Amino acid sequence: MSTVILVGMMFLVFWLLVWRPQAKEQEKLEKFTRSLMVGSEVVTASGILGKIVEVEDKVVTLQLSKNTKMRVLRSQIHKTQEEALSDLKDPKAKKSEEEAAAVVVVDDSEEDSKKQSDAW
Repeated sequence: MSTVILVGMMFLVFWLLVWRPQAKEQEKLEKFTRSLMVGSEVVTASGILGKIVEVEDKVVTLQLSKNTKMRVLRSQIHKTQEEALSDLKDPKAKKSEEEAAAVVVVDDSEEDSKKQSDAW
């Protein structure tokens, strides 16, 4: 009987410390992805920053720069840009802003791409 009680207590502790918080976080993320709308500035799971220009059932189109758009799965959008940038300014954050933020420069002109290909 004591073994059954011990196993039951272990299960209860595991549920309280692992499953329950994980389920709440998953529910919060699903609610966020369902509420995505055109004009929202978001961050993907891989750290790409963009503004939503089109929302479909499972795919979202992000505008990365003036002439650059990218389609991503709706489930891969994890935060708003505001939340992500405020996380960087948190003094408890382990990474510095330089390590955590990636800057991507996109130039769509043909001349620059030709110069770059010639340089290689």
